[in-house]
Amino acid sequence: MKKGGLGRMLDVGNISLNSKKLDRMKVSILEIEQQNLKTREKSNDAMVDAIRKIVIDEVNKSY
Repeated sequence: MKKGGLGRMLDVGNISLNSKKLDRMKVSILEIEQQNLKTREKSNDAMVDAIRKIVIDEVNKSY
């Protein structure tokens, strides 16, 4: 494991994961999942799109 300026970096094969970004993505995904369980507003495809957007937005953020 490496220490990074933005949090712990995990090396998974050729991919480095920032644990803080990963945690933010997990929380965001769990929040929309919980909301959708209550409302059933989004279809499975819409949920996949929403999760994909969360991941892409977090990856594109620069701090």
